[in-house]
Amino acid sequence: MQEKIRAVLRDLQVCNRGKLSYLAAKPQTAILSLAESLRDGNVLIKENAGFITVDNAGASPALLLAGELLIGRWQIKVTVLSPPGSLFIPADYLSALPAKACGLEIDCPPWQAGCIGLASEGALEILPVERLAAQLWPLMFARQQPYLDTCAGTGENFLAKAANGQIRVCPTVGAGEAYTISGLDFSGKALVFEDRLIHLYITRKGDQFGENTARFLCEKWAYCSQGAVGSNFGDAAAGRRD
Repeated sequence: MQEKIRAVLRDLQVCNRGKLSYLAAKPQTAILSLAESLRDGNVLIKENAGFITVDNAGASPALLLAGELLIGRWQIKVTVLSPPGSLFIPADYLSALPAKACGLEIDCPPWQAGCIGLASEGALEILPVERLAAQLWPLMFARQQPYLDTCAGTGENFLAKAANGQIRVCPTVGAGEAYTISGLDFSGKALVFEDRLIHLYITRKGDQFGENTARFLCEKWAYCSQGAVGSNFGDAAAGRRD
């Protein structure tokens, strides 16, 4: 409760500084998804020999979520906020998704109002901006698929461990500040912008979080190419087995 009270106090904005100060809530962080920025015509992504530049002509940062396709087969592996202006994305932030997986849609249960994250025995992901979580829901679900097939525990177990992780500042490109989160058997990253958490993910040590989406799409492509219809993804997410 003490931290909740401190959080409310930190989020107050002083509107005048006379003998009597007027206090208001700070405005919510204005961040657009990549889809919203492209729709508004504010973002242009250019690729040349595997080097990618993002030009953002808008006034708000654009969220490039780990696992999203940026252009062609190029997928970003680390969550980045593209600020107004130009952003060069280093090669170690990128991976080339196999062409066979690029056009596949991700089947998943519908987004539930208010939900901003998912946790399984092997991974935890939080996208605290509810509007963005609703848009990127299929991508978040796809990342959990490997753990639904192989882990027997529950998301609560992993969430409890992750809450006690060590947090350290680390480098990032784009806007905001990045942090690593680690424990005895897990690691991950968090991105903060204007003192607000924008994205957090944690996985078991040794797992490549940003590449889970590509792995799932490739497995789905193989499944569909064998003549199967539909996907067992929704059943797995609900904990059902044939």
